[in-house]
Amino acid sequence: NVWGTNNDNIDNNSKNKFSELKKKISVVSSKITESQNLHTEAHTRQFAKKLAKGVADMHIKQRLKDVISQNSTHLTPVVLFHGLNEDGSSLTVLSRWIRYALPGIYVHILGLGDRYDSFFTNMNRQVAACCEVLARNERLAHGFNVIGFSQGALTARGYIERCNSPKVFTYISFAGPQMGVFQVPAIHDEQSDFILQGAAYEEWSQEYLAPAQYFRHPMKPRLFSSESVFLADLNNERPIKNSTYKKNIESLQNMVLVKFSYDEVVVPPETAWFGFYKPFSVDDVESYKEKDLYKEDFIGLKKLESEGRLFFIECKGAHQEFSRGWFYSNILPFLNTTIDVSVLPNTLHNEL
Repeated sequence: NVWGTNNDNIDNNSKNKFSELKKKISVVSSKITESQNLHTEAHTRQFAKKLAKGVADMHIKQRLKDVISQNSTHLTPVVLFHGLNEDGSSLTVLSRWIRYALPGIYVHILGLGDRYDSFFTNMNRQVAACCEVLARNERLAHGFNVIGFSQGALTARGYIERCNSPKVFTYISFAGPQMGVFQVPAIHDEQSDFILQGAAYEEWSQEYLAPAQYFRHPMKPRLFSSESVFLADLNNERPIKNSTYKKNIESLQNMVLVKFSYDEVVVPPETAWFGFYKPFSVDDVESYKEKDLYKEDFIGLKKLESEGRLFFIECKGAHQEFSRGWFYSNILPFLNTTIDVSVLPNTLHNEL
């Protein structure tokens, strides 16, 4: 018996010391085993703090550092932004698809209220709320990928341009009205469209109606840059440009823009690719390359494209109509990435 408990030549005092040592090693061994079985960053941090406070032995602390180092690579988390007239529940199925295909990935559905809040809350306040919520989520501290749907794609881009802390690596836009819309998304009755087209740039619309804040009237191009309280700023289409917006977009690893061929919700559909009607026309559409936003590189699109980081994907379907197989083939490869989480918070390093 290696512990000497059955060896009569060892005195009782030695036996007691061996017994105590055996218990201590057993406890330490179980703690190390526990740490090895932890797979998420959050659990590893929690265990690290507990162990650092309760165990003084430097060898155990070093062992814990080794365990953290061995589990330093994780799948990049994903944050989902829902669209207009929706809430977080609209993305639960997609979240399951992602987690099924990429076991262990953390998927966060960002919901800031109910479906009415998405319609009647100022877009600037929606972006500010996103910045606050995402900054508090420790599981996103090392960065994440984003998928934004319709209006949510603009909210997500607003987060990137104005905050981007934690950092976004890949931005994926599903039918995002990047250059604006000329009809009310998801409603499209004549009365609503008439009201918005006639009053979109009124002060009350710009304050209280989210779609008005990314509405663009092709017959009134100058009013957009001066009166739009949200999208004109986000697109750097005002005389004074915000260099931070461009810098943050250029920091992306990828920008993926998905357009739906038969989209009748986001009008014109080409807005998903930064295209829009020509000025003073409601029939002829210009591509993104014909827009000053691209030609003068207001937000960094030209740089992304020149470096192979800008992707245009077309889905043969109506607005946000896609299959699981299509998603796995076209979008999942952009999500199957890893990040290094071995860089721990300073407070945790101090404890270790």
